[in-house]
Amino acid sequence: MEILFILLCLLTGFISGACAGFFGVGGGVINVPFLIVIFYLFREPGDLIKKSIATSLAIIFIASLSSSYTHFKSNKNLLLKNLFIIGCAGGIGAILGAHIAISIKSIYLQKALGVLEIIASLYILLQQEKGNGQKETKPLLLGIFAFLAGIFSATLGIGGGIVFIPLTKLFTNYTLTHIIGYSSGMIPFVSLFGLSQYLWFEFSRGQELISIHAVIPMAITSIIGARLGAKWVYLLNKQKLKIFYSFFLFTIGGILIYR
Repeated sequence: MEILFILLCLLTGFISGACAGFFGVGGGVINVPFLIVIFYLFREPGDLIKKSIATSLAIIFIASLSSSYTHFKSNKNLLLKNLFIIGCAGGIGAILGAHIAISIKSIYLQKALGVLEIIASLYILLQQEKGNGQKETKPLLLGIFAFLAGIFSATLGIGGGIVFIPLTKLFTNYTLTHIIGYSSGMIPFVSLFGLSQYLWFEFSRGQELISIHAVIPMAITSIIGARLGAKWVYLLNKQKLKIFYSFFLFTIGGILIYR
């Protein structure tokens, strides 16, 4: 049974890592539901949902370091100043989101996020690219989007990319490849800040919220998948990338609404 547990974690980690690198998200939309099922099958103790969220953030932090490095290496137009603002704002939002997740049920937040994903998927699919927008978008606006992404991140155990990317695409002129790059750079900050709060809750309340024996195998394959996914995104035609990403968001939105 222990071997099966590890194999399931390895497979889930690779899939979530590849999606994280390719779509600029953290992979939590895959990690959390899969972890809930895995923990249930192997009779993990404690609150399975909160444990899945906290464990997902630990995996996301490790894998996102790999994908964000690849994005910034591949895309020289990404600005470190913007990344710093996005990372700090997202981290503050993640701290707030972790407290929300511990205190209340996040079902309504989840449904609202699902609606946003479906609207954004249709907008991205139909919208025409207007340029890279590097000089037209104020970093403060990106910071606001990152703050909101951080809240959803720690509340639902995701990296925040499925919030940051649609909002940035809706309200700025950045190309999708630029937005994905910035999102990947934001995720290590967001996941680390959110994870720090769960670690604090674990030690202060005596609850086991992070499953180390799931983190290790999933992190290993997530790193591999994230590097591959981050490289693939720059090989695709922009129109195909829009179609892929729109389909991805629409699917995730439906899952969040009806789950």
